[in-house]
Amino acid sequence: MQVLNQNDVKIYSLSQGKTLPEFISDKKRRALLKSDGELRRRIQLIQDFDMPTATQILKFSPDKKFILTAGTYKPRIRCYDTKSLSMKWERFQDTDVNDLEILSNDWQKLAVLQNDRVIQFHSADGRYHEIKIPRFGRKLLLDRSTCELYIPSDQNLVYRFSLDAGRFLEPLESKLSSDIECIIQNRESGLVITGSKNGIVECWDPRIRKSVAVHQSQSDVIAEFGDDILDDHKNSMQSQNQEIEDVVSVTALATSPDSALDLAVGFSTGHVFLYDIRSSKPKLGKDLRYGLPVKSIKYVNGGAENER
Repeated sequence: MQVLNQNDVKIYSLSQGKTLPEFISDKKRRALLKSDGELRRRIQLIQDFDMPTATQILKFSPDKKFILTAGTYKPRIRCYDTKSLSMKWERFQDTDVNDLEILSNDWQKLAVLQNDRVIQFHSADGRYHEIKIPRFGRKLLLDRSTCELYIPSDQNLVYRFSLDAGRFLEPLESKLSSDIECIIQNRESGLVITGSKNGIVECWDPRIRKSVAVHQSQSDVIAEFGDDILDDHKNSMQSQNQEIEDVVSVTALATSPDSALDLAVGFSTGHVFLYDIRSSKPKLGKDLRYGLPVKSIKYVNGGAENER
């Protein structure tokens, strides 16, 4: 693929540009890359990097050498090798995949959460074990320090499954949150943070397995964007009598890799707030003006990048 830069605007041409022959040896390939600057600057695309209908999940392996995706229809999981730029394998599932967690440094150990309350464990040879949780799960989170798998449910419980002992542990039970939608872990402090449908952000300490902080984050959104939320979502809500607090739910969370104090919260109304966890007031609030839920948030070079 060839890249042209005209007036600070990049133009990508998929049908032009130099390519390396597949039949040459690695020694000749390295020699060509060393001598030809245009070949070194070329952009290569991963082959078959798509799904027949839609892709629901996309994750990089911890070693950044593989990409795992889950999509529909039919429900399937695909693994792509970023070195060879091709699909490594494909596995079909019984039902749609809600989330997947990579347990190893590469692709060989996976935990797959299905929408029928089943968690499948996969090895390099395929699926080898499955368990069923009491309630429908939303997300998966692996605590690598304790080797525990966290599964937030459609109630006020976060189930804990010990991969070391192979059994369920006492779940985390919230007194205020209901229908927990998302969960993350701060790698610096070890705190587990959850966001619920009723707009509550809650922090948990895995060492004592108790809630250490609760914040009614939907009140911040209502205070700053209340009228806009009501106008934008009145037509999309099934019931016109639903309270505005029921509309503002937490749909995405992220912590900064450079700081243990920064927290980004995304809402179903298309708003993003940045917090210092030591304060109950947000540092910054942003309306994305799409009126769609924020699906995920990523910190990039010290800033927050929102992904839909």
